Amino acid sequence: MNFENIIRRISEEFTRTWNHWDMDHRVACLTEDVRIESPNISKVYPEITDNILIGKEQVRKYWELLAAKNGTFKVNQLSVVKDDMKVTTRNKVLGSDIEIIETFTMNEYGKINNLKYEYIDISQDKSNPQ
Repeated sequence: MNFENIIRRISEEFTRTWNHWDMDHRVACLTEDVRIESPNISKVYPEITDNILIGKEQVRKYWELLAAKNGTFKVNQLSVVKDDMKVTTRNKVLGSDIEIIETFTMNEYGKINNLKYEYIDISQDKSNPQ
């Protein structure tokens, strides 16, 4: 199996664990000192203005609090692009006009050590043609 297929498989597994709300398996994909950046962090923790958390258990707690606040949702992975050690996925939130751009890097053991999330409201893109 080539490296591109391994990356795709890891990315699909990460998405599957989200869709099934399998938090134990989802955080098992992370390193202990994982760094996550998301504009939603300050919605859960208003005091964290840089929108960055560090540590697997901090991320788990954040995801659980975010789900309690906003509910869980499922995504459909639209694309996976690998650029050296960086992987970017584009995901459509089912039942909404939101796309999530998820960018992550992995260590040499295939564990995710850095995650960044961006959210795009595609309904605004459609209503503002260029």
